Amino acid sequence: MWKYIAKRILIALGTLFFILFVLFILLSFMPGSPFNQLTLTAEQIAVLEAKYGLDKPLMIRFFIYVKNMLQGDFGVSYNIIADYPVIDLIGAKFWISAKLGLTATVVGTVLGLFLGLVASIKHNTWLDTGTTFLSVLGVSLPGYVFALALSYFIGFKMNLLPIVYSTKHPVSSLILPVLSMSMGPMAQIARYTRTEMLDVLGSDYMLLARTKGLSNRILFIRHALKNGLTPVITVLGPMLVSLMSGSMVVEQIFSVPGMGSLLVSAVQTNDYNVVLGVSFLYSLMFIVSMLVVDLLYGVIDPRISVSGGKKE
Repeated sequence: MWKYIAKRILIALGTLFFILFVLFILLSFMPGSPFNQLTLTAEQIAVLEAKYGLDKPLMIRFFIYVKNMLQGDFGVSYNIIADYPVIDLIGAKFWISAKLGLTATVVGTVLGLFLGLVASIKHNTWLDTGTTFLSVLGVSLPGYVFALALSYFIGFKMNLLPIVYSTKHPVSSLILPVLSMSMGPMAQIARYTRTEMLDVLGSDYMLLARTKGLSNRILFIRHALKNGLTPVITVLGPMLVSLMSGSMVVEQIFSVPGMGSLLVSAVQTNDYNVVLGVSFLYSLMFIVSMLVVDLLYGVIDPRISVSGGKKE
């Protein structure tokens, strides 16, 4: 167990280092510099680049950045808030995106589980057909389409909820973004749940359990749910990170000052340190979530050997 965890951590660290290196290389190919938007002369830009160490060779800058990052220093912002620490800038935005992504994941998961269970129980009925249609719709259309539709009909036409984020009304102004972002998870969870539950309900061991005289309620709760919902767990961690990293357009539509908006602004202004910091955080969360999911999967399903990753 501990050997497996240590191995995964080493692989994760190597992956993070490689991702950081690739990002650093790609940012160096971006046209211009972080000071393009400023009305400065070439000499003044050269002074600023020397001040922030941007005049050094690429590999030297990379290893300096890694060294500082290991000490908790992600550099400073060049444009968004000049000379403001990136770690503090990200910290101010992170919790907004985390709250938005976590809420959307919970809402999407609950609705998806409900629809998937209904579809599996009422297989080949109009309820199954309707759930399948909603799942296909949720998977096919991106979140920003739902965001635009909800903002227009519910926010603008009906005037029921705010379409622009406000710190005075943080709960009500997040309802439409949460609903927009939860459609994708709802559709995925519903499809996973329906497929897995149908496989479990039609399996040989469920038929054997029925022959033993167990009631349908006990069969469904003790056997079908546990075995049918286990695979769903594998998508929850990455789904949360994907929602946070993929919420850029939705945050822009509803003017939510989260990580997505910060990343868009950083890319537009060539604010290298902010782009690196946000991208590194997303990568870290994704890798950690995958590790946690793997471990939980092994604990929940005893047929899977955590040390070997294979069913016994």
